[in-house]
Amino acid sequence: EGNDLNAKQLEDEDEARPAEMLEDPEWKPPKFGAVRLVVERARQLKDVSSLGRMDPFAELVYGSHSNAEVRKTTRVRKHGGTNPKWRDQFTIPIGKAPPVLEVNVYDRRGSGEDSFVGRAYVDLVPALKCEGERHGEWYQLHEKHGSAKFYGEIFLKLKYEAHAANAGYRKRIVQCCQYLW
Repeated sequence: EGNDLNAKQLEDEDEARPAEMLEDPEWKPPKFGAVRLVVERARQLKDVSSLGRMDPFAELVYGSHSNAEVRKTTRVRKHGGTNPKWRDQFTIPIGKAPPVLEVNVYDRRGSGEDSFVGRAYVDLVPALKCEGERHGEWYQLHEKHGSAKFYGEIFLKLKYEAHAANAGYRKRIVQCCQYLW
């Protein structure tokens, strides 16, 4: 129940955030570092299970369709249903790929191919601009990018950490953060 309160508090903080943030046209994503993230939970997932409760899991993909692609997968939540909780933690190295994380949710089937539930694309730029700050947010799942059809939501916590080799970006990132929030 404590995590529900934290999620509610994070939702309230997101609501208080200004709708439009100032953009810095010269800012470029860092070339090195890592995003630490927690796949907390999902809610109101589309029920794709024909028998019993769903056994959902999430797959995270960074650098999709590149030679530096990184894939991470949460644990399967046996009988997790349409509101599973994972609380799985991952570290994803940030490279030259665009700062977008693809999140796919599936239902594990006992035999055959897993059933697709929904997909979200997470813009990593807010986390990259504010190194060391944790961002928690609900992301809507859809059948495909740009689709209006709702397939549920997934809650992620993100935090960017630069490597020492990336120290030159640190000052610029801090300056950007002063104007964002």
